[in-house]
Amino acid sequence: MTDDSMVDFLASPVPQHIHLEELLNENETASGSYDLRGVRATTFGKLLQALPIPALLINRSYNIVFANKAWGKIGAEYGNILGAHFSALFPDPATVERAMNVVKDVFSSRKPQTTEAVLGMDQARTWGRVNLRCLRVGRDRHLLVLVEDLTYEKRQLLQNELYQQQLRHSRDQLERGNRELRRAIGQLEEAEEKLRLEKQKFQTLTEDSPIGMLMIHEDGTFQHINAKFKHLFGYDLSEIPNGRTWFRKAYPDAAYRREVIAAWLKDLADSPVGGLRSRTFTVTCKDGTHKFIQFRCVQLDTGQHLLTCEDVTDRKRAEELLLQDERKKAIGELAYGVAHNFNNLLQVIMGDADMALSGLQTGDRAAIVSYLEDIRSSARSGGEMVRRLQQFARRRPQEAPPGATVFDLCHTVDQAVELTRPWWETAPEKDGIKISLIRNLQSGCMVKGKESELSDVVVNLIKNAAEAVPIGGTIEVRVFGEEDKVILMVRDDGVGIREENLDKVFEPFWTTQGFQSAGMGLASSYGIVSRHGGRISVRSKEAEGSTFRVELPLAERPSARKAPVAEVSATRPLRMLVIDDMEPVVMTLKEILTQHGHTVLTALSGAEAVEIFKQNQLDIVLCDLGMPVMNGWEVGKALRLFSEERGIRKIPFVFITGWGDQLDEEERMAESGVDGVLAKPVNVPRLLEVVGALVPKR
Repeated sequence: MTDDSMVDFLASPVPQHIHLEELLNENETASGSYDLRGVRATTFGKLLQALPIPALLINRSYNIVFANKAWGKIGAEYGNILGAHFSALFPDPATVERAMNVVKDVFSSRKPQTTEAVLGMDQARTWGRVNLRCLRVGRDRHLLVLVEDLTYEKRQLLQNELYQQQLRHSRDQLERGNRELRRAIGQLEEAEEKLRLEKQKFQTLTEDSPIGMLMIHEDGTFQHINAKFKHLFGYDLSEIPNGRTWFRKAYPDAAYRREVIAAWLKDLADSPVGGLRSRTFTVTCKDGTHKFIQFRCVQLDTGQHLLTCEDVTDRKRAEELLLQDERKKAIGELAYGVAHNFNNLLQVIMGDADMALSGLQTGDRAAIVSYLEDIRSSARSGGEMVRRLQQFARRRPQEAPPGATVFDLCHTVDQAVELTRPWWETAPEKDGIKISLIRNLQSGCMVKGKESELSDVVVNLIKNAAEAVPIGGTIEVRVFGEEDKVILMVRDDGVGIREENLDKVFEPFWTTQGFQSAGMGLASSYGIVSRHGGRISVRSKEAEGSTFRVELPLAERPSARKAPVAEVSATRPLRMLVIDDMEPVVMTLKEILTQHGHTVLTALSGAEAVEIFKQNQLDIVLCDLGMPVMNGWEVGKALRLFSEERGIRKIPFVFITGWGDQLDEEERMAESGVDGVLAKPVNVPRLLEVVGALVPKR
């Protein structure tokens, strides 16, 4: 285009309307005929192809004669949709009739229309807004169909309706609770009215209270705190004149403070006059100590709030100690069963090793390979057995970080069944008792939460079931989906629970095991399930068995991510540093990696490894975690800092450790520059795969 033509083009007026029929009929012949196969070559066809929404043309026979690429969003392949009848786009028969009536009406009236319906081919489904417009193509009339995807908006609408139902249900429960509360505190309401009129009398009454009390004005200022409140937290009224100051002092961690404030605001917004809320939070006192405080808030009809504070730190610690005692006891019982199974594996390993040695003498190579495969398989089984026990024994802090992930509950239950095998198989068989465990697990039951906590719930339920069949019986474990929930059921045909005790099974310290149990397992499970937005219930009859049912919200399956697969054969020869305080482990890894063409330096301590690192150019470091004097964390941090000080690129640093499944400390791993974790015992292909993925091939 010349400069003059460019000026003419820029100066020309911009058209106010685009005539679709003119764009579509560019290829029309003088006789008025038109070849629809040429639609794609027209300006209109190119425009349709560029549209991000599905578009197609329908002839008088209601057949699809043109479709753009955007129809792939609805799951319809171009070859399948072209030539198909328009009704094939609607999987619901009732929708087909309505859609065809609209098509016919547009053809006859030539007036654009819009309708909404579910469309889909090839198993895909989309809720869309269908826009239909009549166009002339040559001498014939066709329909232009444009589809807007409303699937997300429809789901949001359905989700909002569900939330509204849940909200109404919660409000109904709240109203019932308020009515009961008003009956229970009738005398208290009369006292509160007097306190409003006679502030001095109120102060006199509260000073002798054994629990902390705080009167809050409707504007958020603190009007009065009693002596117990001052004793609990160490603050005087002048130091905490209002809620903002109080929250900053009591909850110095900003994230935790936001969580607490959000909980209070929700309670106060939903609570009518006279409403009562009870919540327990960790509070930082003036002297820096932390206490577990149970708060109760009463909203008065004057707009004020009466807040009571009770120190439950000792109770919480006692419950935690009891849970730890029960966990230790469970670990001991599991360890006994694991030792029995581990001895069986060792017997297989020793027997196969002896047979392999005999094969060396006879020159039977095939037998030797078979025995070595059995040894490797037994070693893997032993490693998996130890990892399951480590995962259960792991100590968890009471205020754990969220760490929620989406996972398949079936896999978690399957692991828990294997972990509890000593309770329902090994120990009973020793006494001649037969317990059969039936697994009925429906895969794809995705839930969101902390997998380790929900694993504890499954372990507790299976342990209870095993204890309920002291002379033998059957335990059934089921996992299945039900609408928008995932259901876990653990059933036994044992001794059952008396009807009068059914309401007590989830209470702390309640147990039928006497001094053998602290009665915290089911109470702990109840708390875990509640924190995950679910519910747990039990049905039982004495001498007929029990069924525990856990309901959890169904989570969407995370999008699959392809893990990087290393091309082991393409990995260049590397210079590696292997660190472990066990010399046999170091030498074994060195021999394996040397056989694959790598140069391996070794160190038996962290300090020795740091010196070797400083004096050599390396490609990757493989390090043990638990070592004396200088552990793996400290080695990784020292190597990272050395690289930063010298301004050189940090090379990959990988842990090879027996605690691999338990390293979820993201901040600490980042601080130590940890790029990967391999759990012992690690197999050679996996080791080479990780090395190949972390080290550049150039």
